[in-house]
Amino acid sequence: MPIGLTTDETFDFVLPRHKPLPKDKRPSLTFRHMTGRERIALEAAFDDAKSMGNAAYCGRVYDLLRGFLMGWRNQPCEYDPAKLEDVTRWEDMLEIKMRWSSTAMGLDDNDEKKSS
Repeated sequence: MPIGLTTDETFDFVLPRHKPLPKDKRPSLTFRHMTGRERIALEAAFDDAKSMGNAAYCGRVYDLLRGFLMGWRNQPCEYDPAKLEDVTRWEDMLEIKMRWSSTAMGLDDNDEKKSS
C-alpha cells in the first residue's frame, strides 16, 4: 500500500492475480488513506475479530475494509460498497488485509497512487 500525505488521497489496489491483464482492463479497488488513529483502531479491530467464528470474522473483515473503500473500476457491476462481497473473493480480502497490515507499506507495481 502506498503512503499518503493526506487522508484525502486515494490509491487503486490491484490484486496480484489481475496484474497480467492489460492495465486498462485490470479490476481495481480504490481506497482512501487512513489517519494514524484510524490505523490503530483498524489493527485493534482485526485483532478482536480473530476470536470470532468464521462467518463473523469474514463479515467483520469485509466491513472494516469497506469503511475505506471509495470506488472500483473494471468490476462486473457499478460501484456500491454493499456489493463488495459480490466483486471479490474471500482470498482477495485476506490479500488486502495482509498487505494493509504489512510493515512494508510502500508503493509497488500493484498500487497506484492518485489524488481524489
